[in-house]
Amino acid sequence: EQILENPEMASPGGRNTELTSMFSDLAGFTPLSESLGPHKTVALLNRYFDGVTEIVQNQCGGYLNKFLGDGVFVLFGVPLPQSDHPSRALDAALLCQTEVTRLNQALADELGAEVKLNVRIGIQSGEAMFGNCGSTDRTDYTAIGDCINLSARLESANKFFGTKIIISQYAWGLCDRENIFVRPLGDVFITGVKNSLHLLEVVGPIDEVSEPHRQAVTHFSKALDLVAERNFTDARTQFQQADLLHPNDKTTQIYLDICDKCITW
Repeated sequence: EQILENPEMASPGGRNTELTSMFSDLAGFTPLSESLGPHKTVALLNRYFDGVTEIVQNQCGGYLNKFLGDGVFVLFGVPLPQSDHPSRALDAALLCQTEVTRLNQALADELGAEVKLNVRIGIQSGEAMFGNCGSTDRTDYTAIGDCINLSARLESANKFFGTKIIISQYAWGLCDRENIFVRPLGDVFITGVKNSLHLLEVVGPIDEVSEPHRQAVTHFSKALDLVAERNFTDARTQFQQADLLHPNDKTTQIYLDICDKCITW
């Protein structure tokens, strides 16, 4: 409908616009697909994509740009302007995690507890070129820019931190959502990006986060401040408190290892 009203939107090229990019990917899906076989794998992916499409397009008003294997590339704020595009992306990410939990419960009954999906999501806001890009014979209605590349990198960063949703400080600052609980991950250098970026883990709706988990994040945040001051001894104590309250957290273990090494040096 928009292209019919504005035919120039279909012309090759694009326009710079502020948007939010969301990349998601299924963790460990390759070995799972090998065990299921091609037919069950496709059927499982279709069920997952059905749920994601409903959330992204119908519930959150996003533009599902393309499926990438077992991943999804979504844009918010285009082609229709949305002033709250970062918040829409955040809601979509949380709803996708809820959908995966629901789907895993069904899969446990149908295929066994060993069949389990885990989704990782990266969110970034910024300026990108949006429009028809490609060759003379074939174009793709998509977005290109640092914002897009970074959201894909943040999705991958979840594997390193052991998290599920990572959002940049910039995108989070645009959300203005006091009902969502986040944890700072510190200033992180991303491959291909010159300066470090302040990243946050989206833990979940604040009323769904346990009190011990909240206290652990408080200790973790204090520890990050101490790391910035190069006070690694006191930082380690705070990280240890966080580990006691919320054990088996990979990010906490990463920082404990950093503190141990810096104290030894």
